[in-house]
Amino acid sequence: TGVYQENSFDPNPIEISAGESVTWTNNDNEIHDITSGDEVEESMGQEFASGILSSGKSFSHTFDKPGTYPYFCSFHESMTGEVIVK
Repeated sequence: TGVYQENSFDPNPIEISAGESVTWTNNDNEIHDITSGDEVEESMGQEFASGILSSGKSFSHTFDKPGTYPYFCSFHESMTGEVIVK
């Protein structure tokens, strides 16, 4: 489970097992989103994209395959994170 808090993702990185889900909840007073990949990669948003999450809203994604999945908030460039799936 991840949380937006003070314009950062917590915890970061998030470690889970294949087949598990991560739910992010926006605990900030600003809008955020969760977009897979990196802003400069062609794969941006192909794995998952939450759309706009206002304060108190959540987004979940299930990770079926092991690997490292970077993600970011497109509204706040410094907000980046990783999900490590074992």
